[in-house]
Amino acid sequence: MKTCVIVDAYRFSNDYIHYISNKHIQCVHVQSTVPPLPDYARPGGYHAGDYVANLFYDGNLTLLVKQLKPFNPIAVIAGTEPGVMLADELSHALSVKSNHYLLSRARLDKYEMIAALQHAGVRHMKYSKVQNSHEALEWISKNTHFPVVAKPLQSAGTDDVFVCATEDELKEKIEIIIGKKNSLGNTNNSVLIQEFLQGTEYMVNSVSNHGHHYFTDIWECQKRYIKGQGMIYDRETLMASQGEVQTHITTYITDVLNALGIQHGAAHAELIFTDSGPILIEVGARVGGNNNRNPHTACLGVNQLELAVDAYLDEEAYMAKTHHPYRLLKHMTAVLLSTQQQGKIKAIPLIQAIEACRSLYWYRLNVRVGDMLRPTQQLYSSPGEVILLNEQYDLIERDYQDLMRAMEHGFIV
Repeated sequence: MKTCVIVDAYRFSNDYIHYISNKHIQCVHVQSTVPPLPDYARPGGYHAGDYVANLFYDGNLTLLVKQLKPFNPIAVIAGTEPGVMLADELSHALSVKSNHYLLSRARLDKYEMIAALQHAGVRHMKYSKVQNSHEALEWISKNTHFPVVAKPLQSAGTDDVFVCATEDELKEKIEIIIGKKNSLGNTNNSVLIQEFLQGTEYMVNSVSNHGHHYFTDIWECQKRYIKGQGMIYDRETLMASQGEVQTHITTYITDVLNALGIQHGAAHAELIFTDSGPILIEVGARVGGNNNRNPHTACLGVNQLELAVDAYLDEEAYMAKTHHPYRLLKHMTAVLLSTQQQGKIKAIPLIQAIEACRSLYWYRLNVRVGDMLRPTQQLYSSPGEVILLNEQYDLIERDYQDLMRAMEHGFIV
């Protein structure tokens, strides 16, 4: 029986198994870390019983390849961000479809990522890698001005991404980042300093097949700045595939994907549309973290996970589904819940407000009565998510505004 390998199939990427098994192909799961990273392997996602084998990478790539070869894998897919580089190593070693091997690090390290854009002549933000605040301040004085963004070189989900408006704030945030383990399980030895870009943020999900890029879904994003904490997600609204802004975005992201050597599989890009055009924030060579196959399919007729599986395992099906840009069948907004309340939760009146939304499709709360509630600082500390979906966008907008009001006092602590 044919076999596909998935590296770190946590969260929504675990839904890869649904589409792969439908093609009568078995799956082997590989963990890039021996214990799963806690920010990724939450209950309700990955299930070991879905796989014919579960292997662990302990730093010995030769051994892992030897363990995989008896399965004769026909593809290796990165599930979540921590598995990207290991998936590159395995696909290269097993001689299956693989992204440009020499650019692997540039698809994970955000400093190397922007450097690759610069090398390819693709529009990019001003940036620098520093080890301390003295180096950061010296670079800022010569290249840009406050506010600036400080973040780890490797991270995901806005983990320790700070907008710094003053020298003191920058010094404080650099001290937080340096020496800390990031969400990918690595220790931060440097900090990436970037100019702060003004404009609207967009997310772009894509699937590539032999270097041809198909854009599966485009989202307009709203984030909110919480003083002393940074940017947190607010909502993501699915856009039509066609339009002046979309054309600028997809043309630019095509150049980005090429510059980073992304030739096969899923990618998730985030950018700011500035006065001078789109500029990349970062891109991940894996499925978008906002993917939820059922509502995405309801809105698009297909989803990024399904198309990525087709691109790896069934090119005929992939070509049949991607011969025209996606069509928006329904409107959708994903609301990332946040709170500045803290204390032991006694009740959650927010639930009633969520369930009263007429466009409600799905929701998940990450906390319950009796838990300690803490202020939202990044994606992984969000108390939950709500998906609003309907043929009428005005109804979604009214429900969203009601949720924002309810969220101010959504918990009794």
